[in-house]
Amino acid sequence: MKADDKSEQILALLKQEFLYYEKLKFFLEEQKKIIENKTLKNLMEIIQEKEKYQQNICELDEQITVELDGLDNSKRNECISLTNDIREKIESLILSIISQENYCQDLMQKEKVEIHGKISNLRQGKNVIKGYNSSFLKNSFISKKL
Repeated sequence: MKADDKSEQILALLKQEFLYYEKLKFFLEEQKKIIENKTLKNLMEIIQEKEKYQQNICELDEQITVELDGLDNSKRNECISLTNDIREKIESLILSIISQENYCQDLMQKEKVEIHGKISNLRQGKNVIKGYNSSFLKNSFISKKL
């Protein structure tokens, strides 16, 4: 395969990777909405879809690396300059995705702390109720009057 063909192949792979990152960002936006609205029933489906696209991106990265390894230094530098625009777009998209992923992680952590607090309160309430068992009431002054 000629070097120009390899450069075009790499460019096509990068464009495909960009599309996968856009799709990944879409699923992250859906995940964010689900977490904010606390409608967690579809969360696992979204996470599974995200994982599929992440796997596809990894496979594309491997293909790009193989293609780049097949070029000599001058052709590699030429290919890098040819793909500069798409790589900058991908980098920008990745930064946005990381930001959204961190936001979702923070939301989930807050939800976890809130749920943990509710469970602690329920346990504490259960222990208080246990303090009012029947033997205590039988021996109390109030129960003798009833």
